[in-house]
Amino acid sequence: MDEALRYFPTEGTRQRHAFEVLDEIILKPLETALAQPGRFEKLTPAEPGSPIRIFATQQAFIPPVIIYVGLVGDAVHLMGFECDLDYWDLIADDPENQT
Repeated sequence: MDEALRYFPTEGTRQRHAFEVLDEIILKPLETALAQPGRFEKLTPAEPGSPIRIFATQQAFIPPVIIYVGLVGDAVHLMGFECDLDYWDLIADDPENQT
């Protein structure tokens, strides 16, 4: 969770959403979905044969996020977190996004 807090500080900033936004939009729905039988197994392995799975998302107000999850016993745990903070700069230069 420390990795997620680097990208989404507890209090939020002018440039970054607060952790609460990430939790409500991505983490809680992911936790609910993964509580359903068989959902973890449907996620893409991080590498062929890996017990770690990848969940990637892109929301309208949050840059693309990749969450790595793994089974510890019967429980799914957050194993890693990445966020592409340069995404908005990248798409700003895309001619298809120009109006």
